[in-house]
Amino acid sequence: MRSIKDISPEEKKYHFRNLVVMSLADGKITDDEKSVLSYAASKWGISKEVQDEVMQHLEEIESKVPDDPEVRFQQLYDLVEIMIIDGELKIVEKNLCSKIAQALGYQPEAVDVVKNGILAGNRKYLSQEEMHKVIKAQLEPLIPK
Repeated sequence: MRSIKDISPEEKKYHFRNLVVMSLADGKITDDEKSVLSYAASKWGISKEVQDEVMQHLEEIESKVPDDPEVRFQQLYDLVEIMIIDGELKIVEKNLCSKIAQALGYQPEAVDVVKNGILAGNRKYLSQEEMHKVIKAQLEPLIPK
């Protein structure tokens, strides 16, 4: 498994694109969503130039599914985090997130598993690494073999 920092610049761009699309699912990007986008871009090593390029050419950038299961998990996690960050779970956001989860190789129910895991982890003040471990264990039955 590769580290997030080791993925190609193109894969990082595809992931950031998916996050932006998720943020725009309800028609606007909130300040909280902007913060998560900025945090994700920093975590993934996505430059400001690439962020701007994605924002300006969103429709021209296609989505691609990474080969690495760890990278796919991190993408799902980030997408769900974007979906719930504004405290309003809209059907259009959940449907889009479920569709992307399926493209990443997860069952649609995985979105709820990750959402509930993030919320429970936050209530328990778990680190992101601890949340990842718990959520991955719960996702195991929802990943097709």
